[in-house]
Parts: sequence; C-alpha cells; structure tokens
Amino acid sequence: MRLAYQSAEGVGTKKSWEDFVAKYPSGRYSEDGASTNCELAPAPNLSPPVDDPAIKELDKKIELDRNDAAAYYKRGQLYAQHSDFARAVRDFDEVVRLNPKMSRV
Repeated sequence: MRLAYQSAEGVGTKKSWEDFVAKYPSGRYSEDGASTNCELAPAPNLSPPVDDPAIKELDKKIELDRNDAAAYYKRGQLYAQHSDFARAVRDFDEVVRLNPKMSRV
C-alpha cells in the first residue's frame, strides 16, 4: 500500500504517509497490500468538507456517473493532499470496488 500511496501524483510525502499511518493504526492496510479486510466502517467524525474547486467539480462528475473510477481516484488524491485521509481512503476503496485490478497498484 505504501508504494501505491507514494506513487500517486502529488501525494506521498513522508509526512503525509506518517499522518495516514497515525490515523489508521489498526494495521488494516498492510505494506504489501495483502490485507484481506479493506472495508472501512462508517467514520463518525468526518472533518468538514474541503473547500477546493477541483473536489467540487469531481463531486459533480461522480454524481453524474457513480461508476467513474478515475474521478474517485483523482478526488481521493486531492483529499489526501488536504490531509483528509478518511475521505481519501473511502474514495480509494471505491476505486478498488469499481476496478478490482487497481487493488495491487
């Protein structure tokens, strides 16, 4: 998982990886991506929505086509850049659900 996270465009600094690991200490997301339980429980305390025009555009795109894995992936990257890791992980989980071949990326 760490390699996939670091290779994402504009995402993957050491600090953001450490923040991600600190936010999900359960070890549910393993280094090699071999975790069998990648489904998140609903997050009760999501932070307020990020005020980013690109995210708003992707929200509209996803609303029109709920099966657009690329839009979920791009929005997940943006959430991660804004340190909103709970939403980023949810979008990345949706990418994997829509396109299982992406689970090893």
